[in-house]
Amino acid sequence: MSKKTDKNHRHLELISAYLRELRFGENKTQMEVGEESGLHRNTLLRVENSKNFTILTLFQIADYYGMQPSEIISIID
Repeated sequence: MSKKTDKNHRHLELISAYLRELRFGENKTQMEVGEESGLHRNTLLRVENSKNFTILTLFQIADYYGMQPSEIISIID
């Protein structure tokens, strides 16, 4: 992988870990968050495992946690 790709993957890993910790902080399962947010559990699994996900998914997760998407993305700074 190129340095740019490595950096982008690291950013994705940071965001994924942050979102996982938010869920853990609420003591919820992926299934519970999925049901409450309208996302499929497999989508949350992909997000939390640093797989590609859409910006729309990020918007929906941010909305679920009562955050702005920029708050989630700011974790990479």
